[in-house]
Amino acid sequence: MGLGLAVARGFAEAMGGTLAAEDTPGGGLTMVLTVPAASGLTPVSTDRPGTATSYVRTGRVAPEPKRQ
Repeated sequence: MGLGLAVARGFAEAMGGTLAAEDTPGGGLTMVLTVPAASGLTPVSTDRPGTATSYVRTGRVAPEPKRQ
């Protein structure tokens, strides 16, 4: 895990949540951030009361060229 992911996981855990990475078949990675919803908000799903779901799709990121 890179340093940025470790920092992001630390922030997620500090807010009472989690950050997980899942391999996507065919390439890519799915990042799942779960944090408790603030009280008084209406959940968008009844599957998991107290949570809200939001999806952000990003494009593929090409690796940086190797420096010589």
